[in-house]
Amino acid sequence: MDMPPSGSPSSAPEPCQWAGAAGLGAAACGIAGRVLCAVATCVFAAVGSLVGAVTGSMIGLATESGMLRGAGIGAISGAVFSIEVAEASRDLWHSGGDSGVWTVLNMISAISSPFAETSDLFETAGGRGLPAEALRRLPEMEIAADSAVDAAGEALCCSVCLQDFRVGEPARRLPGCRHVFHVPCIDCWLVRHGSCPLCRRDI
Repeated sequence: MDMPPSGSPSSAPEPCQWAGAAGLGAAACGIAGRVLCAVATCVFAAVGSLVGAVTGSMIGLATESGMLRGAGIGAISGAVFSIEVAEASRDLWHSGGDSGVWTVLNMISAISSPFAETSDLFETAGGRGLPAEALRRLPEMEIAADSAVDAAGEALCCSVCLQDFRVGEPARRLPGCRHVFHVPCIDCWLVRHGSCPLCRRDI
């Protein structure tokens, strides 16, 4: 059995030479994958923050919170929601059960399905609305010229529909808190909730 001389190159590389190179390649792929995932998450967060800021500022203009506060809250909420979606998408994609295509299709169908109304965290009456008989017993009034404006002369509005009261419109004054709303607005609210939409006092 002839052994090659020690100085001559061998025909097969030694296993330990290539093991280090393969390990470095796998590590580089892993780092590249993590960087790509971080960049995608940042893009999701930036887009979600922008959409949330625009939506929040529009909601802030329509409510008493103001445009800047609404934009700030919307931007934070949008960014957090987008990051959660990105991470959940990544986890679903890497899950062993379904293929990636079915996972994406399931997510699209879940997003496009009608949203169920979530329970109201501030509800004090346990989420039960008033029965029709109790609604009929609530006092109804007609908006008069003096009750359509406040002490400063500003027009009062229904807090449910955000429309100004007009003289002659039917309205309900809730018995406990004395808040006033349009009859159709407050009736629709009270069928589902047993409290005032403004102060959350039980009816």
